[in-house]
Amino acid sequence: MKNLSLLYVLMLLLTFGCVKKNKENQAKVVSEKDKTIIVKGSTTVDPLMEKLVENFVVNNKNLKVMVTSSGSMEGFRSLLHDSADIAMSSNKISPEMRADFRIRNKEFVEYLLAGDALVFIVNVNNAVKNLTQNELVGIFTGKIVNWKQLGGEDLPIKLFSRDTKSGTYSFFKEMILNQVELSKSAFILKSNEEVLLKVGQEKGAIAYTNFSTLDYSVDPINLCFDDLKTNYIAPRVETVNNMTYKYNRGLYLYYQPEKYQKIKPLIDMIHADSTQKLIGKFGFIPVNTKLMMK
Repeated sequence: MKNLSLLYVLMLLLTFGCVKKNKENQAKVVSEKDKTIIVKGSTTVDPLMEKLVENFVVNNKNLKVMVTSSGSMEGFRSLLHDSADIAMSSNKISPEMRADFRIRNKEFVEYLLAGDALVFIVNVNNAVKNLTQNELVGIFTGKIVNWKQLGGEDLPIKLFSRDTKSGTYSFFKEMILNQVELSKSAFILKSNEEVLLKVGQEKGAIAYTNFSTLDYSVDPINLCFDDLKTNYIAPRVETVNNMTYKYNRGLYLYYQPEKYQKIKPLIDMIHADSTQKLIGKFGFIPVNTKLMMK
C-alpha cells in the first residue's frame, strides 16, 4: 500500500513537471513570436525592405525581421489572415481587398515607404527607343505586332508582363491599359529579375519594370505623354523626381493598428531622415521629395 502511495506521488510530480514544462515552452514560443516581425508581399518592395532591415537589426538585436516576397496580393492576404505583421505593396490596396477587410471587420493602416516609377524596356539592339502612350497601348493590347509598324526593323514584337498577383501589374493595367485586357500573346513573368533577363536575351522583346531595378542589360524607352511626338521624356532620376516622367507611384507598407506597438521600432527607423537618405541611395524616391508630397 505504501509503495502504491509513493508511486501515485511520483506520477503527480511527473505530470506537474510536464505541464509546467509545456507551459514554459508555449510561453517561449509566444515570446519569440512577439520578437519577430513578419513582413510579406511585393517583389518590388522586397529588395529595399531587405536593405532597410539589415540596418535595423544592427541597432535592434532583440528583434528579428523576416521578409518574404510573394507579390503584393499575397502580402495583403497574409495580413488579412494574420500570417504577417506588415504587407508590402507596389500599388495602393484595391477596392476588392478593402472589401475583404471590411467583411472580416478588420482595419489597416497605410504607410508610404518610398516612391518608384514604371519604365518600359527593350533589348539594347532594338533601334526603337521612343514611343507614345497610344503606341504603348497598341503594343500591349496586341494591335501593334511588329517593330516595323513603329519605324523599326521587320521583327515580331515579343511581349513580357508581370503576373496578376503583382502590384506592378495592377499599376500597369490601371495607368497604361486603363483596365483594357492585356494581349493573350504576352509571356507572364514572376519577378523583375526575370523581366530584365528575358528582354536582355530577346531582340524583339518589350516589357515593363521598376525604375529602381534598371541596369545596362536593357534600354529604357523614352516616352511622349501628349502624342505630339515632339517631346520624349527619358526615365531618369531628375525626370522622375520632378514628375515630368508621369508613370511614378508610391510603394507602401500596410499593417493592422493592433500590431503598431510591435512594429513601432521598425517604422520609427524607416521614418528617420537618415533612412530616407538611404532610400534615395538605393535608387528609390524618398518620401520627402516633391513626388511623394503631392
